[in-house]
Order: sequence, then C-alpha cells, then structure tokens
Amino acid sequence: MKMAKDLKVKENNFSGMLKYEGEYLYGEWDGQGIEYESNGEISFKGTFKNGKRWKGSGKEYYSLGVVQFEGEYAEGEKNGKGIEYAPDRKIIFRGEYLHNKRWNGKLKETGQYGIINYEGELKNGMKNGYGIETLNGEWIFKGEFLNDKRWKGESRNKEGTFFKYERGQKSLKK
Repeated sequence: MKMAKDLKVKENNFSGMLKYEGEYLYGEWDGQGIEYESNGEISFKGTFKNGKRWKGSGKEYYSLGVVQFEGEYAEGEKNGKGIEYAPDRKIIFRGEYLHNKRWNGKLKETGQYGIINYEGELKNGMKNGYGIETLNGEWIFKGEFLNDKRWKGESRNKEGTFFKYERGQKSLKK
C-alpha cells in the first residue's frame, strides 16, 4: 500500500540542532528539503529520495549561507548545468557537470588569495580550447589546450624568456 508524503517534518541531530526539514516518505527524507550541518548552518537545499540527495535542481552552501553550487543533480551527483562559486561569491565555473565533475564550460580556477591560476575552456573534463594559465598574477601560458596539455600558443618563464608551443612541442621563441 502506498503512503502519501508526510507533512513537512523537522529532524534534529543528537545535540538538538536542526539536521533536516522537509518532506518524508516512509520515515526517510523524500521530496523537497533542507539539510543542515551539525552547527545548524544550511548545507544543501533540494530534492531527496530514500534519505539521500537525489535529482532536480539544488544548492550546496559554504558556511554563513554562501552558495557554493547551484544547478542540476541526478542520483545525488552534480549532473547537468550548474554554476560553482568561490567563498567570495565569484563564479569559478559555469557549465555542465557529469558525475560530480566539471565537464564542459568556462572555468576560472583560483588559488590562494583569489588569484586566478587558469581561465578558459573546459571540454570533457579537461582544458580544451583557448585558455590562460597564470602564476602569481602573471600569465605563463596563453593559447590553445588539447586534452589538458599546452598545444598552441606562447609561454614565458619567471626570467622573462618566451617560448612557443606548436602541436604540443615547446621551443624557444625567436
């Protein structure tokens, strides 16, 4: 016999902090809900099935309610279109995910202090297409990538020497 969804329910953890609020079915998180960290901050907002994050649109959060990811989920993983944010709320990836992995889109990868390390295209989970790699805010390569490798473009080292890449081969730029 099928049971209708229970009304919205709140579940607390062992220390009395809110752990989940949302829809239940057969005593499991099922439907729209909000999952909380042990300190009471929101961790995830979206769809649940059998007590786990499931499919549809959802949001993951850093502390203090700052959105870390918003997009599509399938079977509890990031799958489909999504946007990923840094803690300072700047977009670091906009595109498609496949099995929780950044797959196709625009990537702005940052390092310590928010300095960009790579900005460019991501295809099939790898750097593919035009991109710029930087080190300490200075570009070290700009050009085309193929399957995560520098393919065609130019680079420079910290001494200021320039190199060129043709078909993945590096040579001194004259």
